Amino acid sequence: MGWIDRYFLGRLMGPFAFFLLVLTAVIWLAQSLRVIDVALNYGQSALVLVELAAFLLPKAMAVVIPVAALGATLYALERAMSDSEIAALFAAGASRFRAARPALIFGLGVTALLYVNSIWIAPQSAQALRSRTAEVQTDLAAALLQDGRFLHPAEGVTVYLREVGRGGETLGVFVNDARDPEAPMAYHARRGAVVRAEEGPRLVMFDGEAQRVDRGTGAFSVLRFDKLAYDLSEFTSSDEPRSIRPDERGTLELLSTPPDLEGRALGRWVAEAHERLATPLYGLALPLVAAAALMAGPFSRRGYGARAAAGALIGGGLRLAGLAAKNAVISTPGLWALQYLPPLLGILGAMALLSWSGFGFRKPGLAPPSRPQSGESRA
Repeated sequence: MGWIDRYFLGRLMGPFAFFLLVLTAVIWLAQSLRVIDVALNYGQSALVLVELAAFLLPKAMAVVIPVAALGATLYALERAMSDSEIAALFAAGASRFRAARPALIFGLGVTALLYVNSIWIAPQSAQALRSRTAEVQTDLAAALLQDGRFLHPAEGVTVYLREVGRGGETLGVFVNDARDPEAPMAYHARRGAVVRAEEGPRLVMFDGEAQRVDRGTGAFSVLRFDKLAYDLSEFTSSDEPRSIRPDERGTLELLSTPPDLEGRALGRWVAEAHERLATPLYGLALPLVAAAALMAGPFSRRGYGARAAAGALIGGGLRLAGLAAKNAVISTPGLWALQYLPPLLGILGAMALLSWSGFGFRKPGLAPPSRPQSGESRA
């Protein structure tokens, strides 16, 4: 790698970092809304919310990194064209394909980063997010520490805490247990606390009474107590097996023979497997498309905004075509090759255009200096 490549790569890294930061913040915040809802509904702290949102970051990066690479290449090369830096390369005898080599190197680096994220990091994060979300949803002790709300940890059970203080202490506790319709129970207590024990969470109530109605006989009984522990552990266990989605499975597992699936379930399995291999190719395709859109044409004194816009539209169209191809594979798994078509068309088309225009790069741009004829003097 020569100093020219290092110089233009340095020009690319600044805009790439900027676009990556801005786009990641937008996409990440949009995807984090669902984990915010989970954290708030189950009374989790801000630290848990940040943890859940962090697991969404690799998925957001898979979408953002190719787009950021496209924007960075368009911006950096448009500035270089406007500042006549590319013209100086052409005047020194470099072809358009040689001038686009920094974009090629940059795209290869982005592609390698995307493959690491797509094949290893993103599946691990998706699996960790699903497991951590399940833990949060079964953390009944934290969910109950919400004052002024009627909570229903199970069907027929209602819990109300008038006020929650520091350390989990509560004032004004009400529990209605109507799981047995023939003998419902109601608990009232002046104060209480939610305790996390090894056997499971407990709601410990102090200075209260338990009321029971026997609907068969109509008998009403009251039991006053100084301290009573109400078991909540049975509301936190779940015997239902948790299905593993395709985006949570390892890449080698997805590429092996799929299980006994059919219809859209099989389509999602196949589409996810090939999406992990096809999506990183956009990291190379989009920078090359940007370089071809700006460099393949003649020099212009009016600027290169129109070419940059055309490159952005072509790159965006390729990415949308990839999403459409994935949807087609979900419906028809046998069409999995379509997922590779948009990025490969972008790579091959851009390289062909740069190579073709490189043979006659002086025709639309700078003319080579003419040699003086014999008998003529140099100016």
